[in-house]
Amino acid sequence: MNPFQKRWLELSLICTSIVLGQAACSNNGVSEPVPPPPVIPAPGTASPTPAPSPSPSASPSSSPSSGFAWNQVSEQTECETGTPNSCLGFYGFTVENDGTYEIGPSPSGFVLHGTLNASEFAMINRDATQLSTETLGSDYTCESGQFTPGVQDNVGVLFPGESTGTVVYQQELATQGSNCFLGAGPNALQLHTDMHALLTELYTLPFPPSASPSPSPSPSESISPSPSPSPSASTISGTPIQNGTWGGNHVRLTETSTSAKFTFECASGQIQGPITVNASGQFSATGIYTLRGGIQIQGVSQQFPATFSGSVEDGTMDLTVAYTDGAGHHQRTQYQLDLGDNGILSQLCIE
Repeated sequence: MNPFQKRWLELSLICTSIVLGQAACSNNGVSEPVPPPPVIPAPGTASPTPAPSPSPSASPSSSPSSGFAWNQVSEQTECETGTPNSCLGFYGFTVENDGTYEIGPSPSGFVLHGTLNASEFAMINRDATQLSTETLGSDYTCESGQFTPGVQDNVGVLFPGESTGTVVYQQELATQGSNCFLGAGPNALQLHTDMHALLTELYTLPFPPSASPSPSPSPSESISPSPSPSPSASTISGTPIQNGTWGGNHVRLTETSTSAKFTFECASGQIQGPITVNASGQFSATGIYTLRGGIQIQGVSQQFPATFSGSVEDGTMDLTVAYTDGAGHHQRTQYQLDLGDNGILSQLCIE
């Protein structure tokens, strides 16, 4: 290296030191940390990958301050006839903004807890959020519409900052034939429709259950099969539908004056007494749903209390079957049947 090159190298090092010193002394004289040099992997090894940041959870938070426009939605009914234990919704049905629901409590303190599935929670969250954008006021608007005879029905919403809920929908016994609501109407009516569909699906009758849990058997005792539920009757009084065969895809109904028997693919259903509809053609009845075929476990019943609900118009029935299976999963299936149709049952089950 000649003297000129040596001198040029010394000047370069001095200039570099000055520049680095100015950068380190910036920001009002407070030294900033210098980032570590990048890790250069050895030949043949993979570059280190930074850990991914955790994504937000999709499940709703139970905290009232979690950003939801509502804290709680509840529905409660009263029936003009029958006992509270046989009145659908008498002890209350409540949905929280964390997706859980509660049925009860009964006078004895019995409460049934559960969790809505994703689509059920999204439905209620949508309805309650839309309702929260309205100026509800305090004056109810009443209009004629579909109703359940002999039933008082209220839906309330607890909004953030409230200590007591706001009744946004009501049907009073004194005003049968009218739906009364706060606000513009469509949002409150839709919330009632969707809440009542969940109540019909999830609220068990009788409530509370009449049978007390049996104590665990001792090792010397044998385990007897679980008792099968008994068919119940229609919960809506009115006019019986026409006797005969009703059918559709994957379903057949045999209706008589004493019972309604359903045949599904790999399952059956039964209601004690005929299906009866109100003046609007709606019906709701409790019965039993029996799984057939597949693996049968000794001591585990394949029969479950179920709700059969829907409407009948001009010889066509829209049917919803809802029950909770042995694993605690809520099952809900919809069918359409026509009077005089024998149904199409294509799937074979090995009994």
